[in-house]
Amino acid sequence: MYSTKIENCYSYGTFILPSNDILYGSLIGFASYSRSLDYGKTMARIINSEGNILIVEPLRTFNTSSIFGGYDFAYIHQDLLRSEFENNYYYTMLNTNEQLFYENIYNWAFEMEKFDTVKGNIKYFGPIDYVKYNITYEEALNIVVMFEFDNPRFSFINLSAGVYTFSSLNHFIGLQINDRYNDTLISYDNSSIDTVIDEIQAAVVGLSDYEKVLYIYNYLKDNVDYTSYSASTSSIVGPILNREGICEGYALTFKFISDQIGIESIVISSDEMDHAWNMVLIEGNWYFVDVTWADTGDTEYFLMGSNEFYITHFGINSYLYYPQPSENNYLAPME
Repeated sequence: MYSTKIENCYSYGTFILPSNDILYGSLIGFASYSRSLDYGKTMARIINSEGNILIVEPLRTFNTSSIFGGYDFAYIHQDLLRSEFENNYYYTMLNTNEQLFYENIYNWAFEMEKFDTVKGNIKYFGPIDYVKYNITYEEALNIVVMFEFDNPRFSFINLSAGVYTFSSLNHFIGLQINDRYNDTLISYDNSSIDTVIDEIQAAVVGLSDYEKVLYIYNYLKDNVDYTSYSASTSSIVGPILNREGICEGYALTFKFISDQIGIESIVISSDEMDHAWNMVLIEGNWYFVDVTWADTGDTEYFLMGSNEFYITHFGINSYLYYPQPSENNYLAPME
């Protein structure tokens, strides 16, 4: 991902980019605060562009000193590494407007990562105006969940606790950074996670897809203990760094590791069960995996088909466009 920093963007106007890079999205990530006592912050959007010239207009000015603090710059997001998410499963299931909203969340998440820790009042990022994408508040929240399931790497965003709704702006939502980063650097966590992933990648060299999935399954069962909810246990941080997690943490970590070793998987959830698990693609068919229940019970929920899995699992959230699963369990190859 690449961003162009535009200095002294106090409201709106015409800006010259340093190259003819394709513009990414339609929103300037941060626009500078006005130098008045109330720190009114002007958000802006790109209304026209040609080559490396773009024209920006303000969206709205409002008092956010208690939420954002102030910035002296703006970021123009550009589409240099859009491939990072354009093939994400849930992203591909969305319509055009929903995808644009999803992309906006990705923009913010990418920028939030640069802050590294929660400093002062800088805890909420946004706002994102979901109405301009012709989606409802409920649809916006559903897309936020799908974004989380597609992108477990953004573990510093407290999506499990819900998004922040700006009380004065009834169709804007913001993203919240986990309290963990009051005293822990995001970059430290990311570096530590990378070290573990490097070890896993080395361990699965030469394995078949089935063997890789089995490796992830056993790795989580053997190394992670089920515990109570926290910002880290519901993300990849708890299972990978602290060896503890809840169902969402197990499922997101299974998805995250799968992504790193070339296995296609997704996260599935059921509000009715208050539970999350995975589906994984093996030899052209989708199967269910529930590492949490396997780790806490006596049954192996590994590459199950719907006939057996649906006996114990139900109420998959209707907004999750999950693939058609195999009816039968996967038949492991003979050793």
